[in-house]
Amino acid sequence: KEFAPAMRVSYTELHYGLRGMKRVKNKFYKLRKDMLDYPNRISVPYPSSLHWKNGQKALWAPEDEHPRTIFSLFVGRLNHGDLSVREEILHQCQDIYKNDLSKCKLNLQTLNGKSKSTYIEKKLNTTFCLEPGGDTPDRKSISDSIASGCIPVFFNNVTGTGWGLFWGEWKAQAHVVVPREEWIRQEIDLYTLLHTTMPPDLLRIMQQTL
Repeated sequence: KEFAPAMRVSYTELHYGLRGMKRVKNKFYKLRKDMLDYPNRISVPYPSSLHWKNGQKALWAPEDEHPRTIFSLFVGRLNHGDLSVREEILHQCQDIYKNDLSKCKLNLQTLNGKSKSTYIEKKLNTTFCLEPGGDTPDRKSISDSIASGCIPVFFNNVTGTGWGLFWGEWKAQAHVVVPREEWIRQEIDLYTLLHTTMPPDLLRIMQQTL
């Protein structure tokens, strides 16, 4: 396995008008249903920190062959991006689930926002990776999740929309979307939602797609 730093090649928060206080990002993620206002938005996905050689078998196996011990995982910081969503992730994972690996795990210690090898190892052992909006709709953690076979869980309608050339037709079978407004109103229990709506056959299809 090789772990390497990654660089950003995409729109920045200035392009989206997202530089500012919490309410600026809240308004953006609440009202934005698509990215039609940005017709030339084609972002290059962040390179993952997980790499393997061309032709080499993936470093992970589907859930039915190698069960993962962490049900859902958030890797990142709580002081930027879509703060309302991140605050509720903290509330459910820490206050409700008590960082129980079988329901929700937090990893809040990162190096300048970049996943270190220890967090990649955790993603390789996680079924669902929580991916709230960042300072821009996309975040490097999504690339790490996909490379690790961890199903990305989004909390808005625009995250990942700039990566059409990357995951095009297979995106629909490779992610989950949690309704943002219901989430921040605490009307959704994360574990119940993911556990009851993901039968084993569907879970297998999503991981095979990744």
